[in-house]
Amino acid sequence: MDMVPPHKGRNDCFSRSEGCRMTRSLIIFVPALVLAGCNSSPSVEVKNASVSEVAQKVQEARQQGSFVSPGKWRVTTTIKEMNIPGMPPQAVAQMQAQMRKPTVTETCITKEQAEKPSAEMLAGQDNGQCRFEKFTMGGGRIDAVMHCQPQQGGGAVTMTMNGVYAPETYTMKAAMERPGPDGSKMSMKVENSAQRIGECSGDQKGEE
Repeated sequence: MDMVPPHKGRNDCFSRSEGCRMTRSLIIFVPALVLAGCNSSPSVEVKNASVSEVAQKVQEARQQGSFVSPGKWRVTTTIKEMNIPGMPPQAVAQMQAQMRKPTVTETCITKEQAEKPSAEMLAGQDNGQCRFEKFTMGGGRIDAVMHCQPQQGGGAVTMTMNGVYAPETYTMKAAMERPGPDGSKMSMKVENSAQRIGECSGDQKGEE
């Protein structure tokens, strides 16, 4: 269950190569990660752990205090920088124009989801190919480094995330790097911000 819907139509990159799929996963993963643990009281600190193991630790830490506030959340995602070696100049220009437009989505967090965030909120479609080098969440701050091995092989993707959060708001910066076979490097930087904007409407039951 992804807590934030996929960002369709951003650009063709998100539906083509393995690297671009990893990029799209980063944009979905980061908001879900923070929305699963938006509180400055519980704390989690692990090293060399799978995504599912981190999700379990977040669940356990929830017993120390409440987590994300239920209600409607608005998430704004901005791609600050993207470098894909070998991309045609015309595609680069199109991508840069699209990057200037933040993507805004709204999602409903139900009371049940807030009281007991599931492992799927963090793990999503995790297939065991990703592991956290470190994951620290506590005191209103988050700091993490994750490595993922693409299904189609090639260089491992390294993702770094850091930000601040509270029960009704958060900001997060994330970066991704992946080496290419010729020594080049694909990289991307994303900023996410979100705030609770009210109650869910009667027909909203949370993202499935």
